[in-house]
Amino acid sequence: MRDLLALASFVVLAGLSGCSTKVAPNCSKQPEQNRLDAVEKAALADAMARYGSRCERKDYQCDISLIRNSRKDILVTIASVYPEIDSGHCLQAPGDQDLVAYRPDGTFIRRVMSL
Repeated sequence: MRDLLALASFVVLAGLSGCSTKVAPNCSKQPEQNRLDAVEKAALADAMARYGSRCERKDYQCDISLIRNSRKDILVTIASVYPEIDSGHCLQAPGDQDLVAYRPDGTFIRRVMSL
């Protein structure tokens, strides 16, 4: 009987060790402040003031990017993203992205698109 209990305990422990819990990826990204110049920081702050309210939502994370195009315009993208636990990937929430354009001097041009 004792051998049967030991065997049953071993089987249960072996089965539990084979189970894995999936961890949601961190989808929230932002530009590194120490890599931005003063004009880029100002453009980022303006874009966040205009469209950053989506970053306050509890059910999504906020993905923010800042790049310069070939004309040196500053493009800031603010998107709502969420982790898809089964695949381990980050997905963008449909209809929840803004691309904002600024002149090289940081002057707001326009919201290019909202997807």
